[in-house]
Amino acid sequence: MNIPSGVLFALFLGLSAPISSGCIRQQQRIDMSDAAIRARVKSALKQRPELDTGLLSVSVHNRTVYLSGMIATYAMKRKLGPIVRRVQGVQAVVNNLVPQE
Repeated sequence: MNIPSGVLFALFLGLSAPISSGCIRQQQRIDMSDAAIRARVKSALKQRPELDTGLLSVSVHNRTVYLSGMIATYAMKRKLGPIVRRVQGVQAVVNNLVPQE
């Protein structure tokens, strides 16, 4: 059985087309600027209404997040660090929060 090379080539193109036409999910670029990280941190904190972050200040420098200000309890201070660390782009957290208790 001798299959012409043109048929084999067409068959190859037909089978490989789904792979090259977008079946592989393209990665989205995520903004890793300090301003974008700060926005993501503030958003993550707003999603936790049980945490009173009214007097909390967030700044970012070279992907390091600095938390400062006054908070209600020491327990809240301990909770905020891991929440912020999980935000995409954060490399380190400096927790300078002062509990009022």
